[in-house]
Amino acid sequence: MHTRHPRPGFALLIALIAIALVTALLLGTALRTDQDARVARAETVQQRAFASADAALWQTLRSTNPALLRTEPIGTVIASEESTGGVTTHVWITRVDTTLVWLTTDAQVQRGAATAHHRLGLSAILPADPIKTRLYPTPGRAWVDLY
Repeated sequence: MHTRHPRPGFALLIALIAIALVTALLLGTALRTDQDARVARAETVQQRAFASADAALWQTLRSTNPALLRTEPIGTVIASEESTGGVTTHVWITRVDTTLVWLTTDAQVQRGAATAHHRLGLSAILPADPIKTRLYPTPGRAWVDLY
């Protein structure tokens, strides 16, 4: 007849191994969740930079007075900067020739540790008719994502 000898501490060893495995799984999940949250924040900041640069581009297109640009010599660059709510936007208007201007906007967004930067360009027609009071995008592909 074979008798079993009690194994003191065997259940404790199994419980400690199980706790270690569960802890490792929870720690891995927490680290992955934190990494995903950081990536999502960075993507949100990048999208905000793009949207800010795009909004500045179209606002400049609507608000720039062509009459003032017509008085500037070809090659003139007019620059402006605006900072609001963690977003800094730079705008450059370059007179390329008698009927064409190049608009460039650059937006930098700072939100916590995340920073994003985006630059866009657009070619626009400078109307010769003094009655027209705004710039117009050139037909076709006038808009470009510079970086």
